[in-house]
Amino acid sequence: MKRFLLPVLVLLSASCGRTSLNERPEKPGDGGFPTIYYTNPVIRNNCADPDVFDDRERTGYFYAYSTQNGNYYIPVYRSTDLVNWTFVCDAFNGDKPDWLGDGSRTWAPNVRYIDGRYVMYFAQGLVGDSSFSGTGVAWSDSPAGPFLWRNLDDNGRLITTGMTGMHNMIDPVYAEDRQTGKPYLFVGGFGEQGLWAIELKPGGLGFVGDCTVEANRTKFARGMEGTYVHYHEGYYYVFGSVGSCCSGRESTYHLIVARSRNLLGPYVLKDGTLLTEYTTWSPDANTILRNPEAEPGMYPYFAGVGHNASIITDDDGQDWMCYHAYWRDNNYNGRCMCLDPIIWQNGWPTFRTGHPSQTRTAGPKFRTRTH
Repeated sequence: MKRFLLPVLVLLSASCGRTSLNERPEKPGDGGFPTIYYTNPVIRNNCADPDVFDDRERTGYFYAYSTQNGNYYIPVYRSTDLVNWTFVCDAFNGDKPDWLGDGSRTWAPNVRYIDGRYVMYFAQGLVGDSSFSGTGVAWSDSPAGPFLWRNLDDNGRLITTGMTGMHNMIDPVYAEDRQTGKPYLFVGGFGEQGLWAIELKPGGLGFVGDCTVEANRTKFARGMEGTYVHYHEGYYYVFGSVGSCCSGRESTYHLIVARSRNLLGPYVLKDGTLLTEYTTWSPDANTILRNPEAEPGMYPYFAGVGHNASIITDDDGQDWMCYHAYWRDNNYNGRCMCLDPIIWQNGWPTFRTGHPSQTRTAGPKFRTRTH
């Protein structure tokens, strides 16, 4: 999640461990695709709670956004291949939304292209105090920003604990109902009050109804955070992270998934448990990505594996997912961004080993490369 910052990783232009990825294409691959290899992590800066947005249709790039890192309120990176990333800027250009007051942080951004502009949803809160938390919105004509919020109603504030009485109004993600075309914001984190889906107005800059009224919200889960919604072959899949997010090498974060025929649920885990009844203790059957095994007396190479970004499909039809993890090679200082392929088995997404890849791995295949 996003409960603290690590000052040692403030300089985003420096890598957290190495000075160069050096993972350029090496030779033509099968089907006319270049072959590109990567070794996790693919972003070696502190890149917690990453969101990856495919903007190839307009700008030719993928963009990655992450939780605040020092004075960069929403760091922005770009890539043409999901492997080689370049830091671009702060999405807010130093002008952080301030509706929770001094000391608040921004985290867990989610960017979508809606009605001709780029819309960013983001969480804001006080570290360690879930009673001061909320979700806001901003927009831009460019995927790199600057994202504007001062010209929106209530300075872009959408929902907060103060408005609803519900803690952890964080980790927003945009999703559309394929049957009705209606847009929704999925929002919420750990706590008994649960996570909610709230209908958005066309354009995505506000809610249709009063979000403080429970009748205008649909509970879809509890006991998790870092929601992401994905549609695949007739099902909506909700991904979420459970466990301890932010304890360095001691972190137990791991990724779960549930599915439903309807966007608003009910969502059911693989073992048949309703996501609204779920707690932070995950049965093995429902965990799809976790820390790798470690030798006795040792810590795992990656720890705190979770808070995934959007699924991206490469030009060969393979699905890929980015997520964050602490990394032994930078002494578990900050959550770097990793990448691995999604495998679909019997209608459920999974990873090849259930752990982050740790060796040199063949990466995504894209026909068009501009660098």
